[in-house]
Amino acid sequence: HLRIWRDDRCTIYRLQREPGASSAAMVGPPSVDRALSDVPAMGPASARRHSVVCFPIIDWNSRFQRPQQLMLQFAAAGHRVFYLSHEFRQSGEPFVLRPLGDNLREVSLRGAGFRVRQGLLDDDSRRALLESLTMLQRRSLPGATVAMVQSAFWWPIIREAAATVAWPIVYDCLDRHAGFANSHPLLLEQERELLTSADVVIASSAALEAEARKHNRNVRLVRNACDYDHFARVAPRIRAARPVLGYYGAI
Repeated sequence: HLRIWRDDRCTIYRLQREPGASSAAMVGPPSVDRALSDVPAMGPASARRHSVVCFPIIDWNSRFQRPQQLMLQFAAAGHRVFYLSHEFRQSGEPFVLRPLGDNLREVSLRGAGFRVRQGLLDDDSRRALLESLTMLQRRSLPGATVAMVQSAFWWPIIREAAATVAWPIVYDCLDRHAGFANSHPLLLEQERELLTSADVVIASSAALEAEARKHNRNVRLVRNACDYDHFARVAPRIRAARPVLGYYGAI
């Protein structure tokens, strides 16, 4: 990366791809999901590259934020990225892959008719999703694989899968469920277990970093950023007679 600006409180870096690395461009949803046999092969696994399974906090097409930005960078670096969908299928193949770009696939798991934002998994839903995830691991995840978790919702599945697949767990902590008044007590317990059990916790703010260090010794602060190349293309605005109010933030 190249540092392009800093002041007393903030530093902005421009990410640079490795020579020869291809761009993993984001694409919109196709009209029909492609079956597993129709999906082009991803790059081969190697000692220097990993498979990254992202257990995200938002769906891929929900909005373009930190989850998508990070996964695109991993894919551009040659890692094989699998981004789990929040919508589960009640029938069909255990999993269906949809191409999103080079080395990047969205994964639709077979499971109960359940949406992640509903909050908690019941036992039947957990078992069905774990079975589909196990099939994904057997068929599509040779070599080293890392679980990138961005929501405590997924913890019951990951906790059970970890006993057999031995994936390192990286918790990308974007929010604190305890900070929301409507969070279910069981979800708060899952959050504490995830914080304690993760091999690495990545916090997106100093406040989240301080909280994470109460539960885990291996914590890194990686603040949110912006897509420099995208915003650098915007032409300078001519100052208007009336003031223009702006906002920047997570949403």
